[in-house]
Amino acid sequence: MEGIIDFLVSDTKEAEFLRENFIFKIIPMLNIDGVIHGNNRCSLAGVDLNRRWKEPNKKIHPTVYEAKN
Repeated sequence: MEGIIDFLVSDTKEAEFLRENFIFKIIPMLNIDGVIHGNNRCSLAGVDLNRRWKEPNKKIHPTVYEAKN
């Protein structure tokens, strides 16, 4: 992520074009509880958060729910 952020804030013509034409929303890791326990995609509850973006539940998938709002 550091590389893409450095590029987006650089003075290059490409980065300037992207900033003028797009909105970038950079969201930090949403699966902290799962990663601490060795899960790459699943929360501590064993839920694949990558599959919950369409209809996240506020109680079961709070990080995805809030990020989407």
